[in-house]
Amino acid sequence: MDPRPGPGTRQPDRQGDRSLNAIAIETATRPGSVAVQGNRGRRVENLSSHSTQARELLPTVQRLSSEVGTTVQQVSDVFVGTGPGSYTGLRVGIATALGLAYATGATLRAVPSFEALAFDSLKPTEEGFIAWNARAQRFYFARYLRTEEDVACLVPPRIVRGSQLRELLKESLPIFGDATVVEAAELNADIAERLREDVFPSAGGVLALGPRRERRSLDEVEPLYLREFGA
Repeated sequence: MDPRPGPGTRQPDRQGDRSLNAIAIETATRPGSVAVQGNRGRRVENLSSHSTQARELLPTVQRLSSEVGTTVQQVSDVFVGTGPGSYTGLRVGIATALGLAYATGATLRAVPSFEALAFDSLKPTEEGFIAWNARAQRFYFARYLRTEEDVACLVPPRIVRGSQLRELLKESLPIFGDATVVEAAELNADIAERLREDVFPSAGGVLALGPRRERRSLDEVEPLYLREFGA
């Protein structure tokens, strides 16, 4: 069973720069999420399914914008998660973000999806691993340190094999990954005990980190996709 909140479930509000009229999109994992910040605070909502998120994204952005007292036309910043993750999902999310930034003239900023996950999941001063199934007997691995208002990337996302992953995860730190990693990577009980399967990259984390990322031109934002398409 997917441990995430169901479709339409509002995720916990987080503090941030409320002077922004901002939109954040995160579609690296299923089913994706949208966050909007406006005059009346912020809203974060999961999309209902991976297969329909392309149709849902803009209507969800428009509805949430209305709920927080703004409109898409008034947006000042667009933040988008860039993966790694689902190739199709990332393309949909990034294309939507590019379209919004182009149409509104908003500032565009990219946030690696694992950074958003680490920010939401770790406590300040805490370190942790991310271990995600990239399929074909390959796994994403990264290591982060949570600071007071950001995250520091200690080991950038990379592709590793199961034997490498088991070695990298030996240090006694929290691990955040999807439910298939334990069996697919043949993780032992000690490692599996530290794995949390109930957290995913969220547009809320993208929204929180977006103002701290560099402004990007429309042609600079690409998915962080660490294996060949079709591999």
